[in-house]
Amino acid sequence: MTSSGTWKARERRLLSFFGCKRRGADYGDREGGKSDSDDDCGYNIEIKSWNKPPSFRTLQLEVLHAEERARPDQIPLAITCVKGERDLDGIVSMRLETFLSWFVPLMKDDAQKELA
Repeated sequence: MTSSGTWKARERRLLSFFGCKRRGADYGDREGGKSDSDDDCGYNIEIKSWNKPPSFRTLQLEVLHAEERARPDQIPLAITCVKGERDLDGIVSMRLETFLSWFVPLMKDDAQKELA
C-alpha cells in the first residue's frame, strides 16, 4: 500500500467509528474548505497523521478548522494520529468552550431529571 493509501485508509477507518464517510478529493468550494468527513453525519472531523506528535498550537489550529467548517448541527472534532501507531491511540480534540456548549447542558439536564 502506498503512503497516500495508508492515510486514506486510516481516515476511512476513523470516520467509520463515528458513522461518517471520507469526503475524498472534494475538499473545497466557494464557501471555503471542507472537512475530511462527509456532511451526512453529526460530526465535522479533521484528521491528521503526523510523523511525530504536533505542538499544542497545531492541535488548536486543527480544532479551529473543524469548527469553522462545521454546520450548527455538527460536533467539530480534530483527530490526531502519529504514523505507525494504532488508530485507537489517536487523540480526539475540541476546545473546552465547544465541549461545554455541546455536552455540559446535556449532563446537567440528565442530572436534573434524576433529582426530579
